[in-house]
Amino acid sequence: MDLLITGPDGERTVKLQKKRNSLGRSKECDIQLSDFSVSRSHCFLYEENGVWFIEDNNSTNGVLVNGKKVQKSKIDIGDEVTLGNFKLELVHTTEVASGTFYRTLHDFQMDYKLDEFPAVEGKEIPQEEKRKSKILSILVQMAKTLLVAENLDEVLNKIMEIVFEALDAERGYILLKTNGNLEPKLIRSRKGILSKEDLPFSKTIIDQVI
Repeated sequence: MDLLITGPDGERTVKLQKKRNSLGRSKECDIQLSDFSVSRSHCFLYEENGVWFIEDNNSTNGVLVNGKKVQKSKIDIGDEVTLGNFKLELVHTTEVASGTFYRTLHDFQMDYKLDEFPAVEGKEIPQEEKRKSKILSILVQMAKTLLVAENLDEVLNKIMEIVFEALDAERGYILLKTNGNLEPKLIRSRKGILSKEDLPFSKTIIDQVI
């Protein structure tokens, strides 16, 4: 089962891998809802014998199920749960291909603390911190592209644009695996798209990358 969360920071889907989940503003919660309309430990979402329940944990703004304030309530797919400025809804688990690493953009940002690179007045930010921040910024841009792109070509072209913006590179290659073999899908220079006949790529470099 998944939990669809809509709030001030947008929409995300969280996999409910535990039978009992704590929800709240605190980082200690299983599912963090970063908004002051939510208490630090707001409520619990748990499963018993295949049935899901939500229970208020003495929160300030309470728990609403389909607009009605509850202390504890059974919830089904289609029910709308309100916690402060957040709307929650149970949804069927999204099927993801075997071997695919599935993370939401919000979880990615929270796990890697992308917003926690504050400049200290009068002090220069360490070079290593700058490097980490740049890498994570690139990855977030790519993740956003995956969320909004409508087709594969759009994804690949956008990724290549991000790479050229971030790196001092003259050429870029994107290869995809087809029937076990790596095939060039997009080859570009800073001036535009190239064909593999125009510019052969080095298998040695590919072996180093993978």
